[in-house]
Amino acid sequence: GLFWRVHALEISTSLAWFVLVTAISTWLLALAYRNTKFQLKHRVAVRREDAVA
Repeated sequence: GLFWRVHALEISTSLAWFVLVTAISTWLLALAYRNTKFQLKHRVAVRREDAVA
């Protein structure tokens, strides 16, 4: 409600942009999370190797 009135945007065109931007943001977050998760697993694996060796 308020967001659309303040910016005086057409909802139909704005909705398409909103969906697009939301999808891209979600994808980027997922990508970043996947990379971070891999690095964390790698660090844990390296520490385990050091502890075993």
